[in-house]
Amino acid sequence: IRAREWTSVCAIALASGRDVYERLRTTTVARWLSSVPEEVRWANPHVELLYGIVVGMTGRGARTVETMQRLLAAGVLDVGGQQVAVAYIATCVYFQPHPDQFLRVARQSLALLAEHPRAVPPNLLQLTDRGLLTAVSWLALGRAQLLLGDIPEARKALESGLASEGSGYGPYRVQI
Repeated sequence: IRAREWTSVCAIALASGRDVYERLRTTTVARWLSSVPEEVRWANPHVELLYGIVVGMTGRGARTVETMQRLLAAGVLDVGGQQVAVAYIATCVYFQPHPDQFLRVARQSLALLAEHPRAVPPNLLQLTDRGLLTAVSWLALGRAQLLLGDIPEARKALESGLASEGSGYGPYRVQI
């Protein structure tokens, strides 16, 4: 970072795995990527997508929403990248007001995953495979419904999330 070797910083961040999340190092990765000039991050949309994920994991959900919406609006993501962006916007229901907005996004995420079953999401922190995206989308939907007072629908969504393939990831199960 001190040497301003932005390409190397981005490559290291993109090569990071689940241990970044599991060892609570997302703040470090977010700080690294925030040091990279925005135009450099945007040169590789997966870097900006990763930045959007890790800033959300540090509690800055509004920044995640903003980053992901900009990526989606710019049209620089393939379908797999779009699936990641929309799913991680949906997860912001845990940190942001207006659960009705995240209810719509969670439904959009599940629809996008269902409509494009062969799309390959980019591997970011090993937390963006279809199974995990499906699980976090169902759980975000359930959380939004719970916050909106629709307990029966929240229960169905949460049960669907818990029954999904991605719910087997230990740290996510603990949070459920």
